[in-house]
Amino acid sequence: MSRTPATTTILAMTTILAILIACTTATAQPATSPHGDLSTDCKVCHADESWESGAGPMAFDHSATGFPLSGDHRGTACALCHHSLVFADVGALCADCHTDNHLGTLGNDCAQCHTPNGWENRTLMRTRHDETAFPLRGSHGQADCDACHTGVGETVYVGTPIDCYSCHAANYHATTSPAHGPSGYDHDCTLCHDPFGAGWIGRRFLHPASYPLIGAHAVIDCTACHTEGFTSLPTDCASCHQADYDAAVNPDHQAADFPVDCVACHNTRAWEPSSYDHGVTSFTLTGAHGTVDCLSCHAETYAGTPVDCETCHQPDYDDTTDPEHIAAGFPTDCILCHGTAAWDPSDYDHGVTAFPLTGAHTTADCLSCHADGYTGTLTDCVACHQDDYDATTEPGHLAADIPTSCVDCHGTAAWTPAEFDHGATTFPLTGAHRTVDCLSCHGDGYTNTPTDCIACHQDDYDATTEPGHFAAGFPTSCVDCHGTSAWTPADWDHDRLFPIYTGRHNDEWNTCADCHVTASDFQVFECIFCHEHDNETDLNGRHREVGDYQYLSSACFDCHPRGEEED
Repeated sequence: MSRTPATTTILAMTTILAILIACTTATAQPATSPHGDLSTDCKVCHADESWESGAGPMAFDHSATGFPLSGDHRGTACALCHHSLVFADVGALCADCHTDNHLGTLGNDCAQCHTPNGWENRTLMRTRHDETAFPLRGSHGQADCDACHTGVGETVYVGTPIDCYSCHAANYHATTSPAHGPSGYDHDCTLCHDPFGAGWIGRRFLHPASYPLIGAHAVIDCTACHTEGFTSLPTDCASCHQADYDAAVNPDHQAADFPVDCVACHNTRAWEPSSYDHGVTSFTLTGAHGTVDCLSCHAETYAGTPVDCETCHQPDYDDTTDPEHIAAGFPTDCILCHGTAAWDPSDYDHGVTAFPLTGAHTTADCLSCHADGYTGTLTDCVACHQDDYDATTEPGHLAADIPTSCVDCHGTAAWTPAEFDHGATTFPLTGAHRTVDCLSCHGDGYTNTPTDCIACHQDDYDATTEPGHFAAGFPTSCVDCHGTSAWTPADWDHDRLFPIYTGRHNDEWNTCADCHVTASDFQVFECIFCHEHDNETDLNGRHREVGDYQYLSSACFDCHPRGEEED
């Protein structure tokens, strides 16, 4: 529907106002009223101050007529509806003023779609459209009705198709990026376009879960893959990436006969760098292997590539001179001595063998022990240290027939000084024994060496004159009087048992034999030979009142343990 000049009231109102003004001025009023038989008091519509003043353009309360003025009706000139300025001959129906452009197909009730707030206001139209099978959303809510309702007569709003293509066929065929028609795109626009969005451009196609678009695939143009259409499109990588495969030179995929299953090495984020996980194979890449070029190992192919070290490292093996692997007959199982961090230095762990390397052994050249190979290498010391054994003169090992079990006397820190622990034997070394030359005791060898003192100290015993050990018949158990710090002075403390260096016996004897008349046994001693009461009769008389008295030296000691009479 549209509004016509015949149905508006602006002109009529202007005419009425002009007539009323003429009637109220000082000039004579016309003989007839412009309102016909209208006998209403002018003040009902017109104010005194001005013919045109009042509550709005007019003071007349239109609500009293049963047709209150609202929206755009409030500012409309009276004459647009009241053509003859005869106010009683105007109907209250929309069609009385508004021409029906719908040719009667929608009835006379304009209020079904239009409101007084504006003929083009579509709020009500959208609301009413929601009651149909095609609610208006997004840009559809702003479209002109005739864009979809193109029929004529009574069929204009009846049976209008709701499929996208019926209205958007022109858009479909006009689209070139991508070209929908040549590419065979589906006519169901909602597969890719949002009917509730703000425009045709916004795409919302959800790729099926069988081939989700992730990474760089998410932003690629559809026709980059769908060059032949959208039905039965292959999902293998090479269908789209054959050109990438053919153009790859680092490494050269074609020359290396790489598999065309791109996902084995690449992901969807980018074609490079490659993201192949070698950890899923039987040869995990660690250390320097992680940065090496693929073709350095896969020069021939990727199927059946050997995993033994020498296949790639034979040149390293052949060129190594410190030690020289070929000449030394080193095994070609490189991982025995080398790790993946670098070829050099070697990181062989000798600790896993029966001969862990300690001390100076850790810095020895491999060939110093493995000159004849790495299988069956002897672990006894003399196998490597025979020359050291033969050349040692302090003591002369060979001359002294020292055993060749070097570990008995030497550690791995160095050949000299020896570090034999004598404390582990039945004769721990203390005092001066710790610094004595081994051969002074082990002159005849290291087996069954006697541990009694006289075996080494016979000359000391014989040469001692104060007192003369031999003449006095001293026992040869040197430890009774001597310690290990030195032969002299002796550290026998006679006063500990019987004072002879203090008290009444000091300076009363000359030699040990004065008391110890039995040289072979110093446990035997005599007292009565030195004292003035050396006759038994007198001595018995003096001890008449002493119980258990006996005429024996041991009895004297029992009563006089310190050699004093008052004892």
